[in-house]
Amino acid sequence: MFMFFSLFEKVYSKQALTRYLHCAATGHEGDGSCMPSVNLSPTENYKAQRNRRPGALHYQSGTPLGTTARLWDNSAMDSQQNQKITRGIDREMAEKLRPLLLPAVELFSVVVVARNEQDYLPFLLADLREQDFSAANTEILLIDSLSTDGTKQLMANFRDANPQYRRVVVLDNQGRFLPHGCNLALREARGDALVRIDAHASVPPDFLRKSAECLNDGREVCGGPRPPVLRHPSPWKNLLLTAEKSVFGSGAALARRGTKPQAVKSVFHGAYRREVFERVGHYDERLRRTEDNDMSYRIRQAGYTIYFDPAIHSTQYIRASLGGFLRQKLSNGYWVGRTLPIQPGCIGFFNLVPAFFVLALILGTITGLLWSWLPVLLVVVAYLLAAVAATVLAYRSSQASGGRLALLPLLFFAMHVAYGLGTLVGLVRGLIKH
Repeated sequence: MFMFFSLFEKVYSKQALTRYLHCAATGHEGDGSCMPSVNLSPTENYKAQRNRRPGALHYQSGTPLGTTARLWDNSAMDSQQNQKITRGIDREMAEKLRPLLLPAVELFSVVVVARNEQDYLPFLLADLREQDFSAANTEILLIDSLSTDGTKQLMANFRDANPQYRRVVVLDNQGRFLPHGCNLALREARGDALVRIDAHASVPPDFLRKSAECLNDGREVCGGPRPPVLRHPSPWKNLLLTAEKSVFGSGAALARRGTKPQAVKSVFHGAYRREVFERVGHYDERLRRTEDNDMSYRIRQAGYTIYFDPAIHSTQYIRASLGGFLRQKLSNGYWVGRTLPIQPGCIGFFNLVPAFFVLALILGTITGLLWSWLPVLLVVVAYLLAAVAATVLAYRSSQASGGRLALLPLLFFAMHVAYGLGTLVGLVRGLIKH
């Protein structure tokens, strides 16, 4: 407490302290980036006051941490005065006061976009009914993407049977694809924050509450681990699950395997403050499978931090058949390729490794027909060694039987070829189209 009050001996105004707290929380104290505040229009002043949390420092809602703050005061501060302030405040205190710089999340918008999900949607809707976050402060937007089964009727039944929510809305996604449905939800949502949950997912009762708590701790975007699971396990399905959970099978992204709070490139089932979309914009409707990659990239480019909190937990049901599993990999890879000409920065190196592998096989085969089979043989042997090593590592944690685990290297090969081939085809099509 003494340390806090001693700050006022070294600053000339409360507004100056506010601006410095913003700079210190983002690591810019003392580097000259804490520029004088700019004038606000009457509309901006009204917005700032409307979104102000009781007792909060005066900070305009909608300005992300990581950019220059707009303060209520319109007074200028010279660089010498700013330097005096920076010497009087430490970054640890600024981080503790960080939550005061953002408005509280009170109304949560939950978005579910689904097409032909009548087998899985009832379980997710049941999970939403069990949430311990206030139903009166929750609105649920159910977006049907021209389903041909009973999905829309399930949504309508849920709406009619649950008057406890602030509101439940069922909307038709005429664009059919996921980014179109997400943008429809963004236009309709009224919440302070929005979270999108896949219809193939399951969330525990504390999911919304934990997400809101993380946002209210001063975060703009947050999410947590989302391990893959099976709805109806069987020996063969367990083998698919083992391949999906393996680092060799699905990658080592922190959003998949992180165990401690940290900044990440993207999150599953993320919660976003409303002002993030107001600043960054809507989903790119050209990207039917990689819209999240693109959105996360643009969010980071805008100066926001995507925060991984292991306390926010959800699960995702994987495709239960080999055909569906491989078709999903093929489609995912295809849209990685289609995305490269549009937004190459949102595609990571590991997303392209299967494509390099397939390209090596193709070039090695051509080389073998014309000259020597040694190059392709080296590629195959190196891959098999890696696949066998991944199988050994997966043995202890797998629920699949030992005999079926012997097929895991072949399954790895099939999923990587499907993904890589899809990427190459998508890239060629994307280059031709764009």
